[in-house]
Amino acid sequence: PPSVLKPPVFRTDFGTIGMQICMDASWFENWRSLKEDGAEIVFFPSQGPFGDTLVHHAWVNQYYIVSCTGEDARILDISGDIIASDGEFARWVCAPLNLEKVLIEIWPHKLKFNDIQKKYGRGIRIKIYHPENWATIESLDPDLKVKDILKEFGLPTLEEQIKEATEIQDRYRLK
Repeated sequence: PPSVLKPPVFRTDFGTIGMQICMDASWFENWRSLKEDGAEIVFFPSQGPFGDTLVHHAWVNQYYIVSCTGEDARILDISGDIIASDGEFARWVCAPLNLEKVLIEIWPHKLKFNDIQKKYGRGIRIKIYHPENWATIESLDPDLKVKDILKEFGLPTLEEQIKEATEIQDRYRLK
């Protein structure tokens, strides 16, 4: 799309943010553009809820989505999980977002999960998403950075692993 349609990102004290509205849910390249430009949180005010579409955008792009629509308000995790949602008795949402969290491919990295958990104990949370074959690694200790754990145990993020696999495939594609 023309660069005038490219959504901007903004660096703030609480993270790098982007915004999409309403029918923007349908233009997947703009959501990807926000990720490529460093968005960690995307705000989504809309009349329509775009339920599963937003879940898809959250995990494909691995950022949080904070939505407020004509039907609901939700905060989605980088994995697409609902962190908070409104309902009949609370028409607003609020939840902390932990930017020290990444998605990784399970295989062959799951072989290191026990060692990571043994070393860092309650300072780290590993959640496995069996149907997707990936996991999240999240720091629960403000002094513990996920990128340091990944480096220590030789683990790429899911994004890094996909980038490497794409580069390998591109070398063998017909030009």
